[in-house]
Amino acid sequence: AAQLIVVATMLIFLLLAIRHTVMSTAADMIDGPVWVFGMGAVLLALAVGVWGSFFYGWSFPQTATLALFPFMLLAYALVMFVSKKWVAQPFSHDFKPQTVVACLALMLAMPVLTAIAVAASCRLGQVMTIVVCFGLFVFGMASTSVIGRHAVINNPIGDVLTFKPTLQRMETLRNPGDTAVIEAPSGFRIQPKVGQGLYFAASPNGVDAPVRFPLPPFPPPTGAIKPSGLEATAYNEPALVVTGVNDRRISVMTVGRGDVFLSIDRTPRRGDYLFLQATEYNVPALVLWGIVPNLQFFWLLDAVNQNQPVPAGHLALVTGYSATQVCVFLALAVILFQRRDVG
Repeated sequence: AAQLIVVATMLIFLLLAIRHTVMSTAADMIDGPVWVFGMGAVLLALAVGVWGSFFYGWSFPQTATLALFPFMLLAYALVMFVSKKWVAQPFSHDFKPQTVVACLALMLAMPVLTAIAVAASCRLGQVMTIVVCFGLFVFGMASTSVIGRHAVINNPIGDVLTFKPTLQRMETLRNPGDTAVIEAPSGFRIQPKVGQGLYFAASPNGVDAPVRFPLPPFPPPTGAIKPSGLEATAYNEPALVVTGVNDRRISVMTVGRGDVFLSIDRTPRRGDYLFLQATEYNVPALVLWGIVPNLQFFWLLDAVNQNQPVPAGHLALVTGYSATQVCVFLALAVILFQRRDVG
């Protein structure tokens, strides 16, 4: 477990060093200091491991990994002070705070993997413990695409560019008869029809939809839709429905009886996704998705590469998720170790 933490820390410092030197295209210039100082740190650590093993009988893997930590830290500092053209520069020139945040999130995955290793080692040998850790690592990185897409089911028809209430005083879309116009930046994948229910959410699977009613299936209107348009009282249950479609714009209205309000937390925002049905949940897949550690939560490099700021609240959520997973696997380790024969 200690070696795993040291190696992970080394990888994080390596990521910090090469983040601003990634070659996006073949025309990008290779960062010589990164390769020289990075590979130099690795070779020095291996040399220290060989030297300690030969002269003092130290464990080569432990010595090399422990020596790699300070050498990589020194290599990172040298990379930050030396530019691609081998010219001295201030430390802050290539320092990226968001990269540090991404690395902190990645570091939070290490206690989870360590706890998994501890739990596995209570019943398995060294080789099988490594196999279990590697398997959960790969499965955890792919759990969203393998399990998640079956756990939460919904397909967006488009996203929100602008939301304009018809009346300036209208703020919530809670009252029957409230109307608004929603514009999509590039049209709709599926053209909505007048009378269909509309949902919106910040996530592409609609898991956090602010509109909680109606529940599927969408309740049919109590009467025929008049040629002049959809009336707010056409539905017994409160809902947000489409009243008109025009190219990239759709008109929406809150419907229902006058004494029943729509349960809605907020109005649509720019970047929200639009849906024609409520999100469905596959409970067995959702449970399995929750049990397997989702290591994608710790991988924020994609957001950093796209210059998307990582909120501090997200890092706090990742920290809580890491702590929860560690507690679960350490508790499992205690259970597995209780009846083990250690004599």
